[in-house]
This record gives sequence, C-alpha cells and structure tokens, in this order.
Amino acid sequence: METSHAQIRMLGLSVALTLGLCCRVSARDRSESMTMRDFLAQMKDPRSFFLRVLPGESGAVIVGGNRLHPNEFARLRLISSKRSRAPLVTVAGIKTKPVTALIDPSSTWSWMTLPTAVKLQATPLSGIPFQSPGHLLDSGISGVACRVSTLLMDTLRVESALVLATGTASLGSLERNCRPAPEMVIGAILLSRFRSLSFDFRQRKFMAASTFPYQPNPAKLVGSGVFRWEGTLPLVEARVNGIPRDLVFDPAGDYALLLPELRETATVRQLTIGDLVLRSVEAIPRTDPPLAPPSYGRLGRRCFDDLRVTVVNPPGRIYFERP
Repeated sequence: METSHAQIRMLGLSVALTLGLCCRVSARDRSESMTMRDFLAQMKDPRSFFLRVLPGESGAVIVGGNRLHPNEFARLRLISSKRSRAPLVTVAGIKTKPVTALIDPSSTWSWMTLPTAVKLQATPLSGIPFQSPGHLLDSGISGVACRVSTLLMDTLRVESALVLATGTASLGSLERNCRPAPEMVIGAILLSRFRSLSFDFRQRKFMAASTFPYQPNPAKLVGSGVFRWEGTLPLVEARVNGIPRDLVFDPAGDYALLLPELRETATVRQLTIGDLVLRSVEAIPRTDPPLAPPSYGRLGRRCFDDLRVTVVNPPGRIYFERP
C-alpha cells in the first residue's frame, strides 16, 4: 500500500510534537527532581570562567562576576499584588523561561532555589565555602556559589551573574513574605554595580541603569538626600525625631520604618531624609528571624508608597519624586 505525501507529513509532525513534549517534560522533571548532590557533581573551577576567589571578612569574595554592559537599561513591571507592591519582577537566562525575582538591596548576596538554578542552567563553583545570608540572622539558610552565564533583566544583561543556590525548593525567610513567592532574590553584591535603581510603587515599575546618569524631573521632585553603599550595605542618612541616624534602604520590607531597639510598635513624630520630611511614621521592632546588622534601623517601602524612589551612585543621592 502506498503512503501519500500528506500522511508522511502528518507522521513527521506527530513525531516532532512528541519529541518536543518529551523534551519539555524532561526539562521540567530535571529541575524538580535534581538533588543538591547531583547539582554539586557539576562543579567547575571558577578560573575556567575568568573568576577569582579571594578571602574576605565575612566569607569568600568572587572577583570578575556580575559584569555589566555600558548604556543598558531595564524597565520591569512589578508582578506582586496591588496591595503588597513588593519589588517582585521576572528575569531569565539565555533561552530559559522567566523566573520570579525579588529586588532586595538589603540582602548581601543574590539567592535562588535549587530548581531555579537548574532552570537558569547555573554552574556551581568549586573551592568556595557555603555562604549564609547577610541580612537575616537565620542559621537555617545556606547556599553554594553559582555562575549564571547571562542573567537578562529586560534588555539589560548581567554576564557571569553570581548567585547562591539553596538546597531547598523555597527561599524561606529570604522571601520576605512576598506573594507570589520569589524563586530568586537579587541582592546588593549585584545591585551595587548599577548606576541607578528606581522603585515606582504607584506605577508598579522597577528600573535600573548600568551606566546612564540619572536626572530627576524638577517639576516632580519632592526631596532628596544622601545615599551610599557601605560595602554591600545600602545606607540613607536620616534624622529620627531630630537625631542623626543611618538607615538601611529596604524596599523589599513591607513596613515604613524598623527600629531594632523598640519592644513594640511606636509612632515616630518626624522622619527627615535630606529635605524630605515625613510625619507620624509607624515604626516596628525587629522581625523574627531578626534582620542583620541589628544596630541599624531600616526604611521599608511603606514610607514611599506614593513616590518614585531612585538611588544613584555616583554621586550618592536618593531622590523622591511624584510618579
């Protein structure tokens, strides 16, 4: 019996669809079923990616990663709920599906779950001790340093992105109670390399520039102050009830102001940041697990619900604008 050309084409299409479905299922099964032991078996020497590992005060320092291209810009929509307004966005690797990522400058490292590491085709790096989180005093969290070949944030590319992979399916307290739960946290070691970071909570946008200088709109500017990266700690110079105090910039925190010395929630009469004056600001005590370092207060996103907040370094400024 002769087979028609149409039947041959249909058979070929059926085989192709079956193979494609099998590949997708296999990829999903691989990300969900891989154990940390399997993952660590893929370790490679950092030097093969032109990375150097140096000793540091709080653990290994990896030199040569998180490389940016000049004149690139990211404009990402916040995918958190309208009530939450958490800086939760989607990022991806080269030819990978998007993953949800929390932008958290108060986190020292960037983090991802083990399934996310597999999705982003990350490579674990040998010779680097497991790291613990730098912004939460949570001994139950640790991770292995990995390299993501290229991390895509809109049209902005991060080459050899350095991220810690946990051995768990969730990020636990690193999620900062965000919903949907982030698969990844992008922290200070990466974010401090950007020239500017903008959080527009009303318009639900996050923007980042690799090298572009930022100029605030004079017609919308309501205030500005001093901002600096102290190592990997994002600090804002402020006055709390008239007393000078450095506060950690924490847009991932769902509160207005955190003062670790408090025993219960209180009202701060006046919070001053440069020429921005906020009155009757609710301040909360430390969280559980407590945020580190404990001596610093923190500025959460509830201080800026109706503003666009931009940190620029250099020249080391924080700008507050109406959207």
